[in-house]
Amino acid sequence: LAIRHVENNETSFLGTSEKVELITACCASRDRAFLALAEKCTSEARISIYDLRSGNSGPMKSLKPLGTTGRLLSLAFSAPVEGAGPRYLMASTTGAEATLVLMNWDAEKIMCKCKLPGSVDRLSFPSQPENLQVTASGPNMLRLMQIRHAKGEVSLRVLPAFSNLPEKKILDHSWLEGSRLVVIQESHIHIISAEELQVVRTIEAPFGEADLDEVTPL
Repeated sequence: LAIRHVENNETSFLGTSEKVELITACCASRDRAFLALAEKCTSEARISIYDLRSGNSGPMKSLKPLGTTGRLLSLAFSAPVEGAGPRYLMASTTGAEATLVLMNWDAEKIMCKCKLPGSVDRLSFPSQPENLQVTASGPNMLRLMQIRHAKGEVSLRVLPAFSNLPEKKILDHSWLEGSRLVVIQESHIHIISAEELQVVRTIEAPFGEADLDEVTPL
């Protein structure tokens, strides 16, 4: 695995085990301090965590959230807490009904799991660490989940679908500042409010001849 610095063009390499057959997903923390790799090995699916600040080429931790079955398709770190780094790492499995796994990666502990009625290929946390929410999207679905703490237990509450958002041909999504998200479809870009659970603006034909300044409220 090669990592290239976009400013100085320096390239570094990270080592992987001979048991790794395929890297199925990767993500970096927002502060670029940690890198997570989802790996398909000969007998299991695992996540290797690298400390990019240490200069070591090997992983600092290896997590096995699925045991000996399944494959991981996407990963995401939560926003880093000042002086402590990201608290959570979330992973999703492949399949028509995705399983989401929320982990305290530093403690190597699975906090909770939940299922979504569709495939998931993108996970995203907001940029504020105190905003305990996470989103998951796939070609035909986008869902917002709240991370809840009660009586020493952690759970994921899946909220209803977003109003006015056609759940088809979704290519990607990401959090913006505050409670807004951007969702990219083949022919539209939507700005969504996580508080109101609805589309607030739409840009039509953003990759064609349309002017990106022509933003139409819905």
